[in-house]
Amino acid sequence: MKLTLPLLFFLSIAEFSLAQDEPKRIVFKGHIFSEDSIPAENAHLIEYRNLKIISTDSTGRFTVFAYQGDSMMVNHLSLDPLVIHANELPADSNCYYIPTRRYQLPTVFSSELELEYVKKNVQKMNWEIKYTNNHTPPQMPLNYYDNPYDPDHSPGVSFSGLFKLLFKKK
Repeated sequence: MKLTLPLLFFLSIAEFSLAQDEPKRIVFKGHIFSEDSIPAENAHLIEYRNLKIISTDSTGRFTVFAYQGDSMMVNHLSLDPLVIHANELPADSNCYYIPTRRYQLPTVFSSELELEYVKKNVQKMNWEIKYTNNHTPPQMPLNYYDNPYDPDHSPGVSFSGLFKLLFKKK
């Protein structure tokens, strides 16, 4: 009996201290904008505690249930990644303006052989374009003018059209 009372006392103190350490669950609201004050639609907030992902709406607004002080990564294709922390402030106070992400493409070096292939492919492409542009359309009947869609001219053959028909290439 002498040992039971102190043991119960220490267990109740330990449980009380653990209950005090539990973080408070809050509703975290805010807005995500680009540095130009454009709402970031479909920006993803990745919660580090349980890897839950939340997306912003078309106005850049988000709402998430989180614990006080939780860290979240804001990720968007056109914005730099940013870590934000959950707080109980109103949504108007939680406006985040994130700079635009810059992409730098690596420099591509090519050998002389690869450049020869590029030159040959460009020449081939130019030849194909030239061929398709010089492809003659189907011949129009003789009773049409050069431009059958022109309303100012009546159907018939002009001298230039007749000249083209007589001396066409074979």
